[in-house]
Amino acid sequence: YPVRVQAPGFRDYTTTITVRAGATTNLNVEFAVPVAVTPVQSAPVQVAPAQPGAAVVLDLFRSLLGAITGTQVQDPARSAYDQKVAELQREGYALQGTRQTTTGYQGTLVRAGSSATLTVARGADRTLSVQVTETTLYRY
Repeated sequence: YPVRVQAPGFRDYTTTITVRAGATTNLNVEFAVPVAVTPVQSAPVQVAPAQPGAAVVLDLFRSLLGAITGTQVQDPARSAYDQKVAELQREGYALQGTRQTTTGYQGTLVRAGSSATLTVARGADRTLSVQVTETTLYRY
């Protein structure tokens, strides 16, 4: 299930969790990076269509958002990928490689006798799919 945790003054934390019958699922979130507050200055803006009677479209997201925060807007798929890699690294995995795909990112991580493949893909309606496939080799 996709999960988003919000706390005033901090960046949102987004991840995907798996809920299994008869098991307890814990989600621990560290709010370590506070959001910088930028004072808002207002000024009148006059907008006129290119042709009389034509609709006016303001693209505030792509060009303005980066200017307001003073930083470049990061790809949500890359952000989700980086967060999941950090989570797996805290569990003892080491990142072996990352590659960009047509829909997102894919990486391989290893730990002892286990390997994990992390895939983050963009979906319809501004959604992300985060999938971790773990393979463990057992000797008998």
